[in-house]
Amino acid sequence: GLKVQRLPGVELVESLLQDSPTTGLKWAILGSSQTTLEALPEALKKRLGSFHPPVYLRNGFFKPEEVPAILAEINAAQPDVLFVALGVPKQEHFIAQWRRELNAPLLMGVGGSFDVLSGQLKRAPVWMQKMHLEWFYRLLQQPSRWRRMLALPKFVLKVTFPQT
Repeated sequence: GLKVQRLPGVELVESLLQDSPTTGLKWAILGSSQTTLEALPEALKKRLGSFHPPVYLRNGFFKPEEVPAILAEINAAQPDVLFVALGVPKQEHFIAQWRRELNAPLLMGVGGSFDVLSGQLKRAPVWMQKMHLEWFYRLLQQPSRWRRMLALPKFVLKVTFPQT
């Protein structure tokens, strides 16, 4: 019976980064493409004005044997928040598997948030956001993701009927 306000990940990330000069937030990204990571600083500068730069950036294309070195690099950077942008469900599995090895107080799966913030992808129009159709807009921009979208009904069933 509680009404919950919707807070998309991209908006939460943007708010945290916008407040970073005031809060001193040290942030890091694991994931996204190299193209997105390279476009991000200039795009954030235009979008936010000032922000604390990330203490660590690493694209999401790595081999399992590279994970121990990546974990060590992240821990050495000492971020307050690690944004994991590996896509669903890979980012959730990564966080679940490695959260005890990581010293960052907050680990947050952010999907394609940095693709939007870097200008690589456009955010859905407001009317689609209000109707909870951002996923569909993303599919229209990237039709190659259609197979991944087949997991959505399975997810809804698992959340609705967790015992099955």
